[in-house]
Amino acid sequence: MSLDHRAAAARNNAHWCDAMARAHSGRGAFSAVAWINPLPAPRFYPNLVTLGGPDDRAAHLNAIRDLMAEKPAPGWAVKDSFAALDLAPLGFRLLLEADWIHRPARAFGRIDPSCRASRVTSLRELELWEEAWRAGAMEPRGSSTLRC
Repeated sequence: MSLDHRAAAARNNAHWCDAMARAHSGRGAFSAVAWINPLPAPRFYPNLVTLGGPDDRAAHLNAIRDLMAEKPAPGWAVKDSFAALDLAPLGFRLLLEADWIHRPARAFGRIDPSCRASRVTSLRELELWEEAWRAGAMEPRGSSTLRC
């Protein structure tokens, strides 16, 4: 995945984190290099998401240090969108690692009339759905790291 796609994914993710924070009385703000929420984040959400790219390491670290100076809520987290930072010296521990994935957009084809949505109501139907879903899985590319 190209850096442009990873940067776009990071920004999209930061917008999602911002929406979730605001829905839970947070007040996130965007800077050139990060999205930052100094208030307690919703469960499983970070307080800072790095933006731009891995070449902005110094600016990312400055944003993290600035947030640390504000003394955010205990247990706050940083999402290193490009897996480019060593945050252990700042007292963080790795929580999880993940990969960005990208699927190029394409025009919709003609929809087969036999294609329809239906409610899954049994364990067997769920197993069949999951089996079909797994058959379409893509290999992940790119990286993202969450630290807290």
